[in-house]
Amino acid sequence: MTGSEEIDVQVDEPPACGVCGQPTLLRIGFPSAWDNARGQEARGRREAPVCPRCERGVPAAENLLALFAVDARGGT
Repeated sequence: MTGSEEIDVQVDEPPACGVCGQPTLLRIGFPSAWDNARGQEARGRREAPVCPRCERGVPAAENLLALFAVDARGGT
């Protein structure tokens, strides 16, 4: 994969968390690649909801959670 592949962010009505069922802050869609059962590369897209409860402490989500916490307080 290259760094130019598209990442999309959904903040309007993101899905509920699949773990705790609470509302998520956003949903991230991103390119993904894996080896299939034949050992061949398969490409597709993955989606990951960002839950403020379940993702706390997860390095990849912490910056997004911090951004929303600052924004909720009226910061920039």
